[in-house]
Amino acid sequence: MLEVKNIESKYGNIQAISDVSLSVKRGELVAVVGANGAGKSTTMKTIMGLLKASAGQIIFDNKNITNLPAHDIVNLGIALVPEGRMVFPYFTVLENLNAGAYCIKNKAEVSEGLNYVFSLFPLLKDRLHQKAGTLSGGEQQMLAIGRALMSKPKLLLMDEPSLGLAPVIVDKIIELIQEIHQQGMTILLVEQDVYSALEIADRGYVMENGRIVLEGTANELMESALVQKKYLGIA
Repeated sequence: MLEVKNIESKYGNIQAISDVSLSVKRGELVAVVGANGAGKSTTMKTIMGLLKASAGQIIFDNKNITNLPAHDIVNLGIALVPEGRMVFPYFTVLENLNAGAYCIKNKAEVSEGLNYVFSLFPLLKDRLHQKAGTLSGGEQQMLAIGRALMSKPKLLLMDEPSLGLAPVIVDKIIELIQEIHQQGMTILLVEQDVYSALEIADRGYVMENGRIVLEGTANELMESALVQKKYLGIA
């Protein structure tokens, strides 16, 4: 479904990622893990068209989407749950969700999308007319995921969904991601919480200093000496 081929991206003159290649097959949950600053979020932004690729190609559903505008990429079927949640704080929960469905023209489909989001996150239905900025961090993360799902994506990109959340809330968010995947959603997940990500992933990639340094099945990565020593604290 998604093939990223040798992409590079820069912030000004600073090389952020180099020669990054990865793939996501339909129905998979693929994790990209590594420390803060490894280039994971830059990779997601480049796939999403929020940052220009200076080299390489991004292929989605056999279409070259390299450097397409982000709104075109959303229309093709990719949605992003951004790092830091980035909900619209002065919009209500309902307004945030409707904003996620801007590319859906059929009102019945929008209503269907809302019902699906509420089935995953019943709490959001109770907060429907509450301003998003007044929600807790965990509630905002649920809203950010729900907003992305409203566009009915074929592929869901999730950038650091556990960031800044209490451990008990992280566990809940990881469970919800697993549930969304089990219902058929294809997911590319970026996470600093290596253990949680690999626990639910089919396959994964390890990034360091803007490059992919290791790839394999989730079990293979869990058993890798590099991952155990650097990310899982196993000597």
